[in-house]
Amino acid sequence: MQIIEAEGHRCGVVISGDEAWGRDKLAQLYGVLQPANALWLADTLSCLPDYAIHTGRLVTRGQVVSLLGSESDVLVVDGYSGLNPDSVAALAGTIVKGGVMIILAPWLDQWGSFCDPEYQKIAVYPYSPASIPGMFLQRFSQVLSQYCDNDNIIKLDINTDDDALELIAKVFRPNFNIELVAQGLSHGKHSFICTDSQQRVVEAVKRVCTGHRKRPLVLTADRGRGKSAAIGMALADLIQTSGPYHFIVTAPSLMAVERLFAHCADVLGVAMNTSGELCWQGSTVRYCLPDLVDEQLGESMLVVDEAAAIGTTMLTQWLDSFSRLIFSTTVHGYEGSGQGFSLRFQQTLTQVMPQHKRLTLTKPIRWGEGDKVEAFINAAFLLNADVDSIDDIERIGTNIVDIDVEVGDAAVDGADHLIHIRRIDRAELVKQTSILTGLFGLLITAHYKTTPGDLRNLLDGPNLEVFVATHYDGVTERVLGGLLLAKEGAFDEALASAIWQGQRRPRGHVIPQTLAVQCGYEEGLKSKSARIIRVAVNPRMQQQGLGKRLVMAAESYSKLQGFEWLGSSFGATEALVNFWRACGLSPVRVGISLDGISGSYSTLVLAPLCEAVEPDFVLLRRQFHDHFLLALKNYYQKMPTELLLCFLKGEKGEVATADARACQRDVDGFLQYQWPYDVVFPSLQRWFLGLLFSGNVIASNDDISVLMELFVRQQSLEQAVKCWGKGGEKAFIKRLKIVVATVNDNISHLHSS
Repeated sequence: MQIIEAEGHRCGVVISGDEAWGRDKLAQLYGVLQPANALWLADTLSCLPDYAIHTGRLVTRGQVVSLLGSESDVLVVDGYSGLNPDSVAALAGTIVKGGVMIILAPWLDQWGSFCDPEYQKIAVYPYSPASIPGMFLQRFSQVLSQYCDNDNIIKLDINTDDDALELIAKVFRPNFNIELVAQGLSHGKHSFICTDSQQRVVEAVKRVCTGHRKRPLVLTADRGRGKSAAIGMALADLIQTSGPYHFIVTAPSLMAVERLFAHCADVLGVAMNTSGELCWQGSTVRYCLPDLVDEQLGESMLVVDEAAAIGTTMLTQWLDSFSRLIFSTTVHGYEGSGQGFSLRFQQTLTQVMPQHKRLTLTKPIRWGEGDKVEAFINAAFLLNADVDSIDDIERIGTNIVDIDVEVGDAAVDGADHLIHIRRIDRAELVKQTSILTGLFGLLITAHYKTTPGDLRNLLDGPNLEVFVATHYDGVTERVLGGLLLAKEGAFDEALASAIWQGQRRPRGHVIPQTLAVQCGYEEGLKSKSARIIRVAVNPRMQQQGLGKRLVMAAESYSKLQGFEWLGSSFGATEALVNFWRACGLSPVRVGISLDGISGSYSTLVLAPLCEAVEPDFVLLRRQFHDHFLLALKNYYQKMPTELLLCFLKGEKGEVATADARACQRDVDGFLQYQWPYDVVFPSLQRWFLGLLFSGNVIASNDDISVLMELFVRQQSLEQAVKCWGKGGEKAFIKRLKIVVATVNDNISHLHSS
């Protein structure tokens, strides 16, 4: 308590025991604290207790996003109402220094067996909440008990003296302005004090806007470090000193950047009359959804906040579109991890713009350094989990061909320098803390949307199987890779019929419902499908076949368990499409719209696991081939050419011999006899598609792009002339003949050799 008072820490209190007693104790604690602004996280409560009506706010999981960036002096987590990891992690970040996080819970040693109301959200057919093993709550309560035992969190139970309540109230000193609660945020100029670290950010942002072009700033920080506030103050400073400017701010949601706008408005001394838009003496700061950013070309600067929660495909596109950029992201956060961002996107950034700058904020502003509440949240939800370090990469690499692929729950056999793949039981995973931490660190790195909720699903998902690839060097076992497999489908007759008729959409079950609803394959609802949710490999071990071996392990297990299909659903990139093809899985469905945040097309890949469904797989592949080609003009105009080529080159499309001869005749007529373009267009299109399917297109990237736009995306001749022609339609047709002739000659030489 002395540390909390002296260093501006926050206080954690757990009230553990029978529910009636616990709620009485909570009322007593709330009474002595007398908070100004308390948040109550309780999904199943219909209203606040009478004693908290005037100073508290009831928050359900759906309302959490609206509070990101706001502040509170007390957070009440009602464990009897359900523990949602994402909500707890998010709202813990709102508590100011000197504030209190109160957790109301059953007896800690019994919490794992408590039927949490949240289980209704993660129980998928055919499982019920009673099927949830409770591994997450077991681990959460263990971590909480450790913090209580070490006196980092105060524990109140039936044996606690009431003097503890008075002691908490005596030390409780929230750094909270009651007037700001009533007003939302003040608009008095410079009411926020800029720290030294924030001032460095302000200067760096100003250099990006006024200095050399193509030198973006990458700003990283954990929560509570004031990065959004610093950017907001920097934009205001620029507007005041050297405007007018027109800044675009993007993030996964407007709520994520409210603090940025609030601090910008405060420095300018203006009120925000329109949410997400500021205007001041000819300058503007406007919020824009990520999928609409490309329509904002020509603006002064693009600010990307929470960049880790936006797909790298979209981030990379903006490098070409904007010459002045700020990328800001949370390193360990509830809305997505910045670790994958650091590993993947910054590699691209280094290649494209090597003179970009990086800046990291480490000192917390909203609470004191070494804050115990922050440490507990990070430990309980593994927010700071990293991939295991690999020192002897060369020695491991020489043994990768000796991977021992086993299906079962066998432990490591102790063989030195052997990579071991095994299916691991969740109870064992909770016991082996190092394996759990290493695995979750990999999942964080592999996918930008990994959140604390994924940790709960990892430990409690009733339809989930977990595979790990580990390396034992004689002393330490390190996690090199991991795979999560969901068991789906096998619906009974009544439910399958209701899904087919559009009356039901059970949670999960992506493969069978996609096959039925989007591919017209009703039989897939009754089949047993195994869906690979994640495959993650340590970055230093990638491109050596370990990911493929993990898929092989999942496939072997699925066959033994009698599954008919193995599949995966993901946001398509060239690398991922090629990876799944190398693993024997082929596309059967590509979504027709871009994801607004990741900037990618949702793709389902599939492989049959038994002879009985192989004829159905052939039909699904043929249907995908036909539908994809027909949809190109209307739905895939924004698909990058390289990705489009990637999909088409993997197809097995064929052109009948007679048709092939007719196509070649028309191609020759176009090149040699001046046959009109509109007459030979159908033949030119089929000729080019045939070459794509056979993988025989040999041409420069620019030439392929011209042919792709005309014959694959079916761009009109008028549009093509505007995009590619110099000198009008005749000049473009002349260039097109040269391109077609070059490709045709290359094919002729290929066949003759």
